[in-house]
Amino acid sequence: MDRPIRHVHERRFQAPLAEVVAIVDSMWSGGPLDALPRALGGWRRTPPGAQGFAAGTRFGHGPFSFLVEHWDGHTLRARVETVGFRGCHGFVLQREGDHVLVTHDLDAEGTLGAWMVWQLFIARGHDWAVEALFDRMHVLLSDGGAERASSRPPLGMRVFAATRRLLRSAGLAGKRATTVRH
Repeated sequence: MDRPIRHVHERRFQAPLAEVVAIVDSMWSGGPLDALPRALGGWRRTPPGAQGFAAGTRFGHGPFSFLVEHWDGHTLRARVETVGFRGCHGFVLQREGDHVLVTHDLDAEGTLGAWMVWQLFIARGHDWAVEALFDRMHVLLSDGGAERASSRPPLGMRVFAATRRLLRSAGLAGKRATTVRH
């Protein structure tokens, strides 16, 4: 029986919707407007360096892979394509006067093994990454992109990443998670 995984984060930004959309479109690109925390590492987008999301865009970080199913400048939905997990995550942008409310949500399920790995090593890291992403968005929207140090990822996430690196160097794990086609 699969176990639920649900995370929701919200932040309000005083900025025009178009500027927030531009930053969301720059995520996973590795460019100067990429709001993903530098400490997260391992980001990727197919094709590499591509700007903007469209249905069919693949992206991910670490062992997690996603496929964009919908992006209209207000709602970005991406299907989780990582072995052991099923669901979606994304962003909803809602204009509120001169502010934009940005909601990031993850609504997924994991096999018992995947869920246990998530709970032990990844959940706190995911929360850290989303909050660090929102911090970076704030900086980009308020002063044009000055770098701001984020706190270190939680211990569980660092242990998970170090274990993956060791397994890869020993030839016991692939560089990327295997994707599952639905």
